[in-house]
Amino acid sequence: MLKTKIGDIEFLDLLIKMHDKGIAGPNGWVVKGMDVIDDSVLGAIICNIYFNELDVFMECIKSSYDKGEKPINNMEYESKMKLTREERSKPLEMQMLISRAKKRHIEKLGIYSTIESEDYCRIKYVRYGDMFLIGVRGSSRIAIEVLEKVKYFFNKVLKLEVNKMKIIDSYSGKIKFLGMKYIINELGICRIENR
Repeated sequence: MLKTKIGDIEFLDLLIKMHDKGIAGPNGWVVKGMDVIDDSVLGAIICNIYFNELDVFMECIKSSYDKGEKPINNMEYESKMKLTREERSKPLEMQMLISRAKKRHIEKLGIYSTIESEDYCRIKYVRYGDMFLIGVRGSSRIAIEVLEKVKYFFNKVLKLEVNKMKIIDSYSGKIKFLGMKYIINELGICRIENR
């Protein structure tokens, strides 16, 4: 793949010489037992050249799945979240506390502000080096479909083995990425914590 992406013959020759001298091995780019991708400029260059294919692939996935103007509001959620006349007469701080308590209770019941639908979908993708995160706002069927396509792409196109790729429901768990925990609420607002 590097030959198809690198037009600079001298740079490509340097990479081949590094491989031949044992500085870069067949199981990945290695310098004295350390991953080049994690610890050097050369690793970052190679990683970005190689994973550019994934970036292009994810743009195609995004354009093929993104649809709909806005998600469908869940009327049951809205009716359960509504404050009563008595609750609205309380001070603003108390109203906010009541709303938070209602929200926690409703979410424990599995009721969210929007309805999962095939009519609305958004795909978000971010990559740093060889680590990436794909966000799917849509049905679980679509999330599984995207996961399978990415696994296939890794195996057949990039010729890489996938060691850890899974689906996490952002409503029920924290997403760990780049040493941070991301907690996303039903409005799409993200809270970030150190791990």
